[in-house]
Amino acid sequence: LAAALGWDGIRRPGCQTEILLHTPLTCGGMADCGVCAVRTKRGWKMACKDGPVFDLAELELTQ
Repeated sequence: LAAALGWDGIRRPGCQTEILLHTPLTCGGMADCGVCAVRTKRGWKMACKDGPVFDLAELELTQ
């Protein structure tokens, strides 16, 4: 995700960035299937239930 965004890993002071994640919702948004799972610094979140907008600084941006 970091590479796709061209994000260099540097956090700019006073600049909060949110990202809208478009994920499949095969369970109809009930968070039952786990297809939309997103890894964050506070554990796994479901985009259909906890998002789809996330603070970019909270996402685990690893390959």
